[in-house]
Amino acid sequence: MINSYREAQRTRGAVMQVQLALNIAKNRAAAMNQVVRVDFAPGALTPAAGFFTAYVDLNRDGTLDAGEIEAAALPNTVKRSGMLGYELPTGISFDQPNGASTGPYGMATTSDGVTFTNDAFSIFPDGTVGEAGHIAIRDQTDRSYAIALTVGGSTRAFYFDGSEWK
Repeated sequence: MINSYREAQRTRGAVMQVQLALNIAKNRAAAMNQVVRVDFAPGALTPAAGFFTAYVDLNRDGTLDAGEIEAAALPNTVKRSGMLGYELPTGISFDQPNGASTGPYGMATTSDGVTFTNDAFSIFPDGTVGEAGHIAIRDQTDRSYAIALTVGGSTRAFYFDGSEWK
């Protein structure tokens, strides 16, 4: 029972860290009056790697170039494949929950848990984002959450109870 509680707390903590990182990236875009790009498949990585980065996209081309500011002040950054970013704890991944036919707000789902085009999105200086979507996060016991992001830039965490998002 204690291990189950700890695993639940660990998973919720990972969800809160991702949500915090998204909010930090949004604040960074506003403070610098620049576009911040959040990428869940940077370089040769895929969302299955459980790693994402956010960087100030100075030339707005959607790729991390020399001289662009990496990690946009994300908490607990690590270096992976030569990039700074945030890594989910071991046993927690970006992945759709079993039994979910849609995501939060009835959004479409994807097999990798990240619904944004090319697994990335841009946050503009006014706080808006290029597209709405969600990031699904699942642990080894199939405990599943999602962070939904609206085009207005707001985030909301949801829990999947096995049949619906709450």
